[in-house]
Amino acid sequence: MFYLIVAILCSLIMTFVMKYSESHSGNRYGVTLFNYLTGSLIGYLQMNDRQLFINSSEGLFTLGMAALQAVFIVSVLLVLQVSINKNGAPLTSTFNRMGILIPTIGSAILFGEIPSWIQIVGIVLAIFAIIYISGGSENSSESVALAAANGGNTGSERHMLLLFAAFIGGGCLDFISKLFDEFGEDSYKERFVFYGFVVSSLMALVLCLVKNRKITWKDVLMGVMLGVPNQLNILFLLKAVGELPAYLVYPCYSAGVILAVNVVNVIVFREVLSKREYIATGIIALGLIFINI
Repeated sequence: MFYLIVAILCSLIMTFVMKYSESHSGNRYGVTLFNYLTGSLIGYLQMNDRQLFINSSEGLFTLGMAALQAVFIVSVLLVLQVSINKNGAPLTSTFNRMGILIPTIGSAILFGEIPSWIQIVGIVLAIFAIIYISGGSENSSESVALAAANGGNTGSERHMLLLFAAFIGGGCLDFISKLFDEFGEDSYKERFVFYGFVVSSLMALVLCLVKNRKITWKDVLMGVMLGVPNQLNILFLLKAVGELPAYLVYPCYSAGVILAVNVVNVIVFREVLSKREYIATGIIALGLIFINI
């Protein structure tokens, strides 16, 4: 449970760094590049042997799985950006977050991780709350901010292929970590995360070159600030999956981040939550209690 809590806290930090970055950084691709470069450096320092490549079946499997995850990371990022522009932020966020069903159901089928009935009730409550809070008005501050950052269109016409891609991509991204936990070398988890960030850095570099936008020191700073919690978030979530069943980790993680963000917004930033956000926060809290019984 410790790893899961730390992963939620790291994601909480990422949320507010990204929110700050959107208004203080002019090059999203530059921020993304230095986010992955920072994660690569931290990942390298975390490896005990500091060996870049291991010529063994375990080493090749780790590299292959990490590269696959990196492809999903960057691809999902691009899909979300396009879908937010076409479909709006709430609908895109709902489909993407519903991706937790893939590792949850997949782990139940493949690895026999079956929750109790009371935990199933908690999972259903958490998923319902995620859908409910993501289905707010297109004119909410979050929706407008995200839409403005992605072209200014809140999206009235639904592009179902993009929404389906956001759902599948988000779910597969999480499930890859679960598969590595089951079939990969346990001592290679830091290496797995390191390889993932290195491949993501290369892909982000290509995007930067294609977009050909100037990278400022603010972009670099925002990338570093984002890269530290991002790397720790992925590593600790991977470790959490190694200790806890998927049906507990992924719903608790997704719902826990929403709960934590709302609490911080109210206590620290004195923001006034909408009625929908208050209701969803209460349902999430109840769902998390049931999941952990």
